[in-house]
Amino acid sequence: MMSFRPLPRGRLRRGLGMARAALGGAVGALGGEQRLLEHSAEILGELRGLGTKVGQMGGALELVLPERGRVLADVLAKLQNQASRSDPEEVRALVEAELGAPVAQLFASFEAEPFASASIGQVHRAHLHDGREVAVKVQHPGVEQALREDLEGVGNIEWLMRRVAPSGGTEAVQAHIRGIFLAELDYRAEAAAQGRAADLFEGDADIFVPRPILTHSSARVLCTPFLRGLSLRDPMSETARSRASGALWRFYQEGAVELGAWVADPHPGNFLISPEGVVRFLDFGCLEPVPDRDALGRFLRAAKEGKEGEMDQASAALFGAQGPMGQRLLRLLVAPAAARPGQLFVEPALLKELAQVMPAAKEESLKGGGSLSPTLPLYCRLALVLLADLAALGGRRG
Repeated sequence: MMSFRPLPRGRLRRGLGMARAALGGAVGALGGEQRLLEHSAEILGELRGLGTKVGQMGGALELVLPERGRVLADVLAKLQNQASRSDPEEVRALVEAELGAPVAQLFASFEAEPFASASIGQVHRAHLHDGREVAVKVQHPGVEQALREDLEGVGNIEWLMRRVAPSGGTEAVQAHIRGIFLAELDYRAEAAAQGRAADLFEGDADIFVPRPILTHSSARVLCTPFLRGLSLRDPMSETARSRASGALWRFYQEGAVELGAWVADPHPGNFLISPEGVVRFLDFGCLEPVPDRDALGRFLRAAKEGKEGEMDQASAALFGAQGPMGQRLLRLLVAPAAARPGQLFVEPALLKELAQVMPAAKEESLKGGGSLSPTLPLYCRLALVLLADLAALGGRRG
């Protein structure tokens, strides 16, 4: 059972909590201290808001971390759906205020204990009066104020960028990140995006997007069909792994051309996989508009065909002119998966090169004087986490 902890309030208290988590995580990772790492993850989970989001992002990046860093990533990965839960009575009151009726009138059953809890909300299993089993995502009471305090805190965004963005970190990028995170508070916008994605992938053999149930949704409550499935690392057949790998690539990369936006948070807590390999997508809160859909299509085609020059030209149209390290980073993040998304194996040489190129690409972008698009760091993180997902499905060689 997940722990019930009051959501910490106040900029100073929350800032001190993130500082404690950062220090404990750093010391624990360096010394391989499991206890310190778990305590840091517990602090981030209790904070919810930006703290938990940082943990979720960090937990998905084990692919390119050194061995000691992977211990930290494994601990942080638990935050993908195991943050502290909010008070059941406060949650019930929020649902009733948002939907305008008592819970018993809205639902035939509503489980007070959430089965998942993350940075912005927690998810409850329920049944509608017509018998449908549903998942009801409810924002943590008070999380909007907490997230705004986190984002306004001195150094918090810089701290985030150092941990989750392979490229970038200018003031423009930080302002862009703030806007993306605050937009996640609007569940109506998320429901609209999920509905568009459901239209786009309706009838797809490998991708399933559930339609939100708008009669039981609002700005802070989102109701969808309840889905079951396997997690990324659960046992499944090689055929299912290959099928799921291709579906993840198509959804998070190629799907953005049609959708007009990247679903920008591909961490493993945001999808389930059927035993046959069909991927069921659960979360549409973090969206990043595609600045040039035609350029994205050209970029992905060039990556698939191994045409580096055309890939660089298209990425310049998408993100602005990059230096050699930025171009190299994008090629490493995208080209291997584009060439064989359903049969990706991650070579040790690729991991080593990524670890070398990312710091150099970030330094190069910071020297660019803010000419690069604020979209670039978020896209690099999306591509990196997606590569980690594909590697978990496909395995590593060597």
